[in-house]
This record gives sequence, structure tokens and C-alpha cells, in this order.
Amino acid sequence: STFYHTTDLFVDFTTVDAAALAARAAELDAREARIKADDEALARSRRAAHAADDAAFVDQVVAEGRLPIGLKESVAALFAQLDEGTVSFADGEAEQPARAVFRQVLSGLPLPVVEGEVAKGEGVAIDFSDPSAIADAIAAEVAAASAAGEVISYTTALQRAKSKGA
Repeated sequence: STFYHTTDLFVDFTTVDAAALAARAAELDAREARIKADDEALARSRRAAHAADDAAFVDQVVAEGRLPIGLKESVAALFAQLDEGTVSFADGEAEQPARAVFRQVLSGLPLPVVEGEVAKGEGVAIDFSDPSAIADAIAAEVAAASAAGEVISYTTALQRAKSKGA
């Protein structure tokens, strides 16, 4: 029988090229940095798209009269805080995206019911989230009534200002 000496087939792994390892590590680090940058860019793009879509939706809900204009900024800020999380209302029920649930809530708000007559004047819309704008509108209504020889309360002046700005 023939016996072959096989020591020449073994590779000595203790002499691994340090420069090759460093180059490979640098290549992997660069690849990881590119992937991270791409992920961050995609996340920024997604947030910007959501912000634009959410702003248009909030404008629509305000225009429909479902949401008072004074709450517009607060609702927009809430949308900005929503992430890609989900909401579950009961055990065993499918989870729904939080953003979609919030949209359903806003879309489901009832339209206000207006009783009585509503004056359709050519007044300027009042920003009811701005106390100074409300005060100015009331003062203008009281002055207009006074000029017409009428004495009205601040409540009546506010109601008239609201109807003109409708």
C-alpha cells in the first residue's frame, strides 16, 4: 500500500494578510454606511410625503366643517408624531395603522348643525384660535351697532361676527 504525505495540502491560516482583513473591514463599513444613508433618506422622504398628505387631509376636514380651524395646528402636530405603529382595539382583532385610525376618527366627526338663520355677509373669516382677532371682531361689531344707534352685548357681537365670517 502506498502512503501519501499530505502536509503540503494544509494551508497555514495563522499567516492571514492583515492588510486584506483591514480592506475587507473598510469595504463592509462603507457598505453599511451607504445602506444606513439610504434608509435615512427613504425615511425622510416617507415623512415628507406623509406630512404633505396629512396637511391636505386636515385642510379637507376643516373645509368640510368637521374640525374647527382653531384645532388645525394641533391635529397637524398629532399627525407629525404618528409613526408607522399600529392600533388594536380588541383581542384577536386585526391591527390597523395608527395614521389610518386617526383619519377615520377625523372623517367621522359630525358636521355641525346650524339652527336658525345664518347671515351670509361678505365679512372676513375670523381665526378663532387667535384671541386678539376675536376681540377685534367683537369691537368692530359693537362699534358698527353703536354707529347704527343700537346697543348690543359682546355675546351678540360675537354671534354677528361669526355669521359674517361663515
